Amino acid sequence: MKNIIIFSIIIIFSIDLKSQVGINSDNSAPNASAMLDVKSTDKGILVPRMTTAQRTAITSPATSLLVFDSDTQEFWFYNGTTWTTLDTSDWSLNGDDIYNNNTSNKVGIATTTPQSSLDVNGTIVAAAANTTIHTPLNGGEGIIMPGGTADYVISAQDGNGRVQHKWNATHGTNETFVVTGEDAAFIDMNVTAFDNNTAWIEFKHADGASAIAGDPISWNTQMIINQGGEVGINETSPDDMLHVTAAGNGTRVRAENSSNGWAGFLSKNSVREVFIGVQGAFDANPGEFHIFDNTAGARRFVIDATGEVGIGRNNPSVKLDVNGAVNCTGGTCSSDIRWKKNIEAIGLTLPKLKQLQGVTYFWKTSEFPDRDFTEEKQIGLIAQEVEKVYPELVKTDNEGFKSLDYMSLTAILLEGIKEQQEQLDEKEEQIKQLKNEIGQLEDNNQQIINRLERIEQVLNTSTANQPH
Repeated sequence: MKNIIIFSIIIIFSIDLKSQVGINSDNSAPNASAMLDVKSTDKGILVPRMTTAQRTAITSPATSLLVFDSDTQEFWFYNGTTWTTLDTSDWSLNGDDIYNNNTSNKVGIATTTPQSSLDVNGTIVAAAANTTIHTPLNGGEGIIMPGGTADYVISAQDGNGRVQHKWNATHGTNETFVVTGEDAAFIDMNVTAFDNNTAWIEFKHADGASAIAGDPISWNTQMIINQGGEVGINETSPDDMLHVTAAGNGTRVRAENSSNGWAGFLSKNSVREVFIGVQGAFDANPGEFHIFDNTAGARRFVIDATGEVGIGRNNPSVKLDVNGAVNCTGGTCSSDIRWKKNIEAIGLTLPKLKQLQGVTYFWKTSEFPDRDFTEEKQIGLIAQEVEKVYPELVKTDNEGFKSLDYMSLTAILLEGIKEQQEQLDEKEEQIKQLKNEIGQLEDNNQQIINRLERIEQVLNTSTANQPH
């Protein structure tokens, strides 16, 4: 019996000169890299089994000490500081499919070189139990990332690939706030919108300032992008590429530059490109509102800091400064006596008008191309000549060029016409008197003629009656 025991020990144990131990049934040498090499095709290693209380009661456990906790039904090892579970019941370890970089606390899935705490080389699929990855998510399933103040939910609403992202809101048919006093946000991406007017991406908001956790949520759409690429802000049915709707005192869209550069809006088609906004630091007059024709490289409209408007003029000097002809069907000028004071008659105008000279001329179009002068022959006055006689009619702009108030000139011409008419009336009266005098003279002459004729008749009669 003793020899049998010795023989069994020899078969079971194989100890080499390097203090390596092999436990096997084929009497093979232990692997060179192992201190203990256990080989079997029908047996396993059974580690110590104990309760949680017994495990934690071990005095000064050695680092890497391994036991099986019968309470938690898990393997536990001591890492030198604390007990750590080796539970892998929910993990599928297959080669490099899951790799833990112990030196940097990084876990890689399908990669042996994780670059972050969790590095997944592939797609993360969250699906209901007993379903395949091809089954759409619904009914609240998805990825939920709990936060300190709110849950962030990523989920699929239906089987059409509609994805939702929510903050501080539960998912499902009856959504509620997760945290008291916090607003909720919602991004809805409907990638299978059936027509151009259907929402493609929708941003929603819920005011939770007065809500408590569990209160139902009523979403308000703040922005929408439909399948046709139209954007609505506070508008769920945009009619243009950008449709902004707001209640209250008004609606406006802001284009702001935090420095002194230009700010505004650009309109462009295949024919022309036009900028509408505020001039920037590199423009002639920074800060002025203008409409600039980028295609022609010309400034079409300007409103300066004083409210003066220039059409074809970059530096207007009056409330409306037009560089070019003006055509209209009517118009008036302020003239109520209640707005006027120190009213005086213009006085004699004919002597001054005689000093003015009407001329014909052509504009210097080649020397002043920015003025848009016409090539046609013109009729008018010379501003410098008028200024000597009527300085009130002449204005000098910000560039030193002079302009003439032809409209006010009509009052002077009116007075001139009246003066001429008075002179004509006076001469007419004089002519009338002369005619009367001539008439009287003609009457007198006729009387004289009549008398002479009677005298002649008397003389002729006397001569005829004398005896022969």
